[in-house]
Amino acid sequence: MKDNGKQLPKVSAIIPMYNVEKTIDKCVESLLQQTYRNIEIIAVDDGSTDKTKDIVRRYPVKLIERRHRGAPAAMNEGFRHSMGDVIFFVEADGYYAANYFELCLPHLKDPTVGTVIGALHAWPDTSLLYKFWESMRKLILVNYEPLGGWFFRGKDLEKAGLYNEKIRRGWDIEFCTRLKQKLGYKFAYEPRAVWWHKYDCSMMGILKKHFKYGRNVITNPILRKKSIKETSVTCLSLILSTFVTTYSLLNNFFIPIIALIIMTLLMLHLLAIYRVSKARQPLNQHAVYILLFPIVGILSKIAFSLGFILSSFRNLARAVLR
Repeated sequence: MKDNGKQLPKVSAIIPMYNVEKTIDKCVESLLQQTYRNIEIIAVDDGSTDKTKDIVRRYPVKLIERRHRGAPAAMNEGFRHSMGDVIFFVEADGYYAANYFELCLPHLKDPTVGTVIGALHAWPDTSLLYKFWESMRKLILVNYEPLGGWFFRGKDLEKAGLYNEKIRRGWDIEFCTRLKQKLGYKFAYEPRAVWWHKYDCSMMGILKKHFKYGRNVITNPILRKKSIKETSVTCLSLILSTFVTTYSLLNNFFIPIIALIIMTLLMLHLLAIYRVSKARQPLNQHAVYILLFPIVGILSKIAFSLGFILSSFRNLARAVLR
């Protein structure tokens, strides 16, 4: 593929996969439909036990099979088999607009840019929680300054040292932070390049996800400190609420309990309204987000904190027993 007579750089699109049979076909098809044509697609199966590999074999994709070791290891493995000048790490539970590559890649012509990311949206669904996720994405993506991206020059990946395979959550943030600190690059955001990511649209799925996130984030030195603060605030709030509730019940004071619930919900609703107002977006477009934010927010924080605390105690017990 040429642009004004010049050969365009080859892009290696690397897909780390683990049990993604429900989304991988749409993901691969979106890559094959890109308007930017100089692409090789490398799918690295990280020990899937479902039909993921069978689905991928239907497409003109290089498939690498390996035992389960986690996404960072799979991404590094894919890079070692790549031939491209530019590396794009794909979300196997996402899909990309046809012009995604075409819009993002020009940013890497700037020698001060080290990575590029496009505009994230929630994978369309009929659930009310889909509207919540999509609303939250729109708020986050206003004046978006990303912590990292998915497009990289291959030589920069080698210089920065690839992904840390010991990190089980937030490895992308850790790597891009290292890329910025080590090589001095800035990050580019392309709002016209749209991609969609699959979010769990069930309450139980959301709680499981946040519990797992809290359990695994302890392996990330960048996110661990922030997580300690968030967990401390959540635990203190729960302790205070439990104390007030218990004291009121023992003394048959029901008004303080009702007042506490109303005040908590009101404060969280106001926080959601503040976020929408700060983003300068109409409140009526985020009605579902404002309505569900207290419930989803509280339960998600509790699930995250529980996972983080259990993981911390587990690591402490292992250290003592050594």
